[in-house]
Amino acid sequence: MQELNDLTKRLLLEGYTPEDVLPGLHRYNPYTGGWHYTQEARNRMVFETPCGLLVKGSHFSNGCMSWGIYQWQPENDNPTVCCPYADLDFCPMRHPVLWDQYLRFGDEIVRECNCHRTDKPYTYEGSLDKARDLVNAEANLLWKAFEARHRGRICRYHCHYNRTIKKWHSYYSPLGCPRDHCCQYCPVLAKELDPQRGNVFYDVKETRTIKGDWLFPDKETTIIRKGIKVLDRTASLTLCDAIIRYAKHDVIRTFLANHETEMFHDKSLRYELIN
Repeated sequence: MQELNDLTKRLLLEGYTPEDVLPGLHRYNPYTGGWHYTQEARNRMVFETPCGLLVKGSHFSNGCMSWGIYQWQPENDNPTVCCPYADLDFCPMRHPVLWDQYLRFGDEIVRECNCHRTDKPYTYEGSLDKARDLVNAEANLLWKAFEARHRGRICRYHCHYNRTIKKWHSYYSPLGCPRDHCCQYCPVLAKELDPQRGNVFYDVKETRTIKGDWLFPDKETTIIRKGIKVLDRTASLTLCDAIIRYAKHDVIRTFLANHETEMFHDKSLRYELIN
């Protein structure tokens, strides 16, 4: 059972009771902190970040954050958004509880900003939406220079933009191409994709030790399983060849990650991908 949120505390002090059904609010629920705004009511609200960026209430439609002793939600007048200024190392305007709170994706750091409700009308100028669009515009501008340095032999699908250091990075692994998107020409390989389709296969050599008893010694056994498919659907033979050439290590890493629990419980178990 959650502590009553600030909205509920205020309404109870004003004389409302849990049995009351109030416009713009869901029914009182003691297990989730009392009254909560409906999505329609929240969409009509405008919030503001500590630095003054305007935020539509619709930004807060995917739940709330729980951190420290607080529930960061509209009902407590402190819902959070991801700060658009990922290169900003420290912001004293942020709530002190959030100063050391962040998510790290490689070298990129994502921080949360607490918002409060405002009576200001929403305008795109001076909003969180515009700040994010400016970050995306800067990323697109840097992408053009990054693409030029690679003389077009680069695919945005295989690249990542780090907003903290404002740099693009590339990592070519064609393993995901057949699954996530389809194109007729690959700029990395600089060739048209072969219309003929196929798959990539490998064999698995599985070795483990069978424990003996007082009469029989331990015995090492080896099993080879053949013809395991890499892809769950057929793909251009061009991509199949690229997977063999450039993504073998990704296939091995994925296989070992999927069998990590087995190897943890059986220390003698070893896998080797061959052929």
